[in-house]
Amino acid sequence: MKYLRGIYVLFILSAMLFCCYGKEVALLEKTFTPPRIIGEQYHTLLSTIDMPKERPDATTRFHLEAEIITEGGASVGMKLRQTVFNRKDPLYSTFFWKKTATANGEILRGSTTLVKDVSPQDLLGLALCLYNVSRQGTIQVNKVTVRMETPDVPIATPPSEELLLEKVFTPPVEISTYYHRLLSVPMPEREFSADSLFTLQVSVSGEDGARGGMKLRQMVEGEKNTPYTTFFWNRALPENAEVVTATCRLDSSYSPEKLKGLQLFAYNCNKQGKMKIESIVLSEEKKKAETPQAPVAPVRKTFTHWRKKPDFFPAGVYLYGREEELKKIAALQNLSLEQYFRKIFQDIHAHSCNSIYLANLTMSPEIFQQACHLANEYGIKVFAQGTADLYIRATRGEDYFAEVTEPASRKFLPAYNELTNLAGYLNIEEVPARQEAMELLRKGRALAKELMPKIPIFMLHNNIKSMEMDNQEPQPDWYGFDRYRFRMVTGNAGELVISTPSDMARLIYREINEFYQFATERGLPLIFVGQGYKHEEFARENAGPRSGYREISPGVWRGYNRYMPRNGMNLQFYLSVAAGARGLLLYFYQSFLPRENAVSRSDGLVSLAGEESWYWKEIGDCLREATPLLPLFSSWFREATCPAKTDDATVYIASFVRPDLQGRFFLPVNTHIANWDGNNPIRAQVGTQLHSDEENLQGFEWCGNKTFKLQMPENDNPLWEVISGKKVNPDAIELPPGKGMVLFQGSEEECNRIRRELN
Repeated sequence: MKYLRGIYVLFILSAMLFCCYGKEVALLEKTFTPPRIIGEQYHTLLSTIDMPKERPDATTRFHLEAEIITEGGASVGMKLRQTVFNRKDPLYSTFFWKKTATANGEILRGSTTLVKDVSPQDLLGLALCLYNVSRQGTIQVNKVTVRMETPDVPIATPPSEELLLEKVFTPPVEISTYYHRLLSVPMPEREFSADSLFTLQVSVSGEDGARGGMKLRQMVEGEKNTPYTTFFWNRALPENAEVVTATCRLDSSYSPEKLKGLQLFAYNCNKQGKMKIESIVLSEEKKKAETPQAPVAPVRKTFTHWRKKPDFFPAGVYLYGREEELKKIAALQNLSLEQYFRKIFQDIHAHSCNSIYLANLTMSPEIFQQACHLANEYGIKVFAQGTADLYIRATRGEDYFAEVTEPASRKFLPAYNELTNLAGYLNIEEVPARQEAMELLRKGRALAKELMPKIPIFMLHNNIKSMEMDNQEPQPDWYGFDRYRFRMVTGNAGELVISTPSDMARLIYREINEFYQFATERGLPLIFVGQGYKHEEFARENAGPRSGYREISPGVWRGYNRYMPRNGMNLQFYLSVAAGARGLLLYFYQSFLPRENAVSRSDGLVSLAGEESWYWKEIGDCLREATPLLPLFSSWFREATCPAKTDDATVYIASFVRPDLQGRFFLPVNTHIANWDGNNPIRAQVGTQLHSDEENLQGFEWCGNKTFKLQMPENDNPLWEVISGKKVNPDAIELPPGKGMVLFQGSEEECNRIRRELN
């Protein structure tokens, strides 16, 4: 135990003494033997750069020295290429540009930083690129050196900690049942608060595959169901005792003033073997939680014009499957294909949806038209994808389009022109940001408009550069953007890291609004295609300790690559509307047929047997509540800068205007749906309490309603809740987790007019 205390004291002393005055690290030192000769080609990948152990960020500077000779009119540029997670195209920042070096041994120098807003966690790789800017002559490269400079780090100050508990167990405590109440924590004179951070150091080991966890139980006055928060969970335990350090906070749903006791609980999470605990050290310090800052989604200006105003707000689902596949699923449910279609349309109508995306039926004209007519009986609009030969293959070029796509389009599409509920047709999606691909896209769009002049055109992008380039005629009638953010991301050394609901919220909000700014500038609506499924991997190597995967055999892991948290559907809907979306389609409705020797599975909104998932019910309830507001969501315009602020960074807020109204709308959204790992960090920590079981990613501590204050622009107009028509006190607004509330600041007369427009 003295050894443990020694480590603990040494850690505090080192924190007090540690000081760093800035340092440089050599990332690349390369001499080319023989020298590298580059001719008139414009771009050359000169060398990859080893990723440093200390992740670079916005404050890091990179310094380049290059021994280069230019001849024959060549001028040289050098850039730092950054490969970033979830971007198809790399990013570049410039060391120097359009330089010449005619003397032997001349050194060209330059410095740069990462591209703005690149997150250190998302940075996957670095490389050094050379450019023959003038595309003339030759460039000879003898040697390159790249150094990374980190800025000064201020002297650390000692934490204000109090030792609460110190215990050595002789013999060690052995836990073979699921849980064990280990110790009661003495209550010190000083009071705990929302800023209390508890640090646990436990010397622990395991036998026969035991996986361990530890939680802090909080005895709250007047509460029968006492809350627990988690230090760590489902952690693989070593055979020989090791010290595990983990932190947690009090449950934020309860007032710290009502705390009357604390207890430590230990868990044998998988009920295998034995968990052994040799010693415990528990301390507490006052340290404010690092709450993620609400992002400000960039919009160049507020646009309030229409090229084509949408006549409804699409809310619906994607249905995948060719004719033969859908017949197999129908047979599993003892239905004919017509009965199966009717069941689907009844179901999505019952879940307050008004749209369906049919992905694989346009090459089967009788079935496709039958599906459209049946959908129309239930008031369902159809978006359709040109499949097989109707789909534009950007990588196969002009010849394939002329020989395959165009003849198929002329054969099938004219018959669809009279389908009155066909709200959008798509013949290519997620097009790469290349000029030749854009030319094919426009050619295919023009062909569809020629053959189906009555049918709107839908275009789905997932690359912001492609969206930016798609600015020429003919334009579509709807834009779409898809992203499924409840997922794993790739961290260091290729291991998986949970991108948490906090991470999802900040990224989705920013990304949707980036796409919205281009769509609204062109006077067109944007539909968000969100996540309506979970995806489980059966066997994966190198999942890592921050993935929540469970190790099913040495080096082989199983877990959910895409997960679905409670209130995640609510959050996707309201956050997308706040970011500017004028529609929501969910990928995907019907779970897929299993494949032979499958290494993964995906669970859609509905099972193969036709059973409703809990998240299908959640979005149905959400849309039922929001249905009266959908016409408003289709008609307003998001402001570039919101004049209101909230006192809680997890409550995002956007403002909207309409040219025919004097007042202003506000839409706050409570993004704080859960806590984990002590609070709600952006990425899961090592030893995270989040873990995959047979059903989903588990271990979240679900949040309750949040009350916040809204700082409003000064004027004499009251604040109204649009749905109820009641006045709202901006100093105390309450929102359930994941939900939003539409507010209007203006006259009572205008508020009543708006309410008359609601469904």
